Amino acid sequence: MKKILLSLSIIMTVFILSSCQLSDYNKQKPTNFYYTKSLHTEFITSSNAKVSLFDTNLHKEVDITSEGLKTVEDFIENLKQENFIEKPDELPESPPYKLFISFNDTKYVIDIFSDDLISIHPWDAIYTEDYMNCTNVYRANNLFKLCKYIMGEN
Repeated sequence: MKKILLSLSIIMTVFILSSCQLSDYNKQKPTNFYYTKSLHTEFITSSNAKVSLFDTNLHKEVDITSEGLKTVEDFIENLKQENFIEKPDELPESPPYKLFISFNDTKYVIDIFSDDLISIHPWDAIYTEDYMNCTNVYRANNLFKLCKYIMGEN
């Protein structure tokens, strides 16, 4: 009886472990603008998006759907492939501002580190974030300045 239970438990263990696949975690990110393209597609296909701004220093969240939605859309549309960069070596520990963009079934996070450094990723990302250098982005679409304006900073 003991031999049967032992062999049965070994077979079950092998069966359970062999069926586990972590293929999604082993894949490389297709492009360095993968999540940004996905966010842009969401803006095009979904009519109801909500945008909220979170100030990490004050731990204050503000709904900015009315003021910020168009600016965020314009920012995403005007990005060029040369804006996307690899993860910077000297990245701050946490960004001063975060934008949370919610659609029906997905949620994206835009981490705003400075005037010229931003990252985009979904809430449940499996790849690394998309990092952008925003030095040549139109001033009207600068998300760091939008956040400072909304939070009342000069």
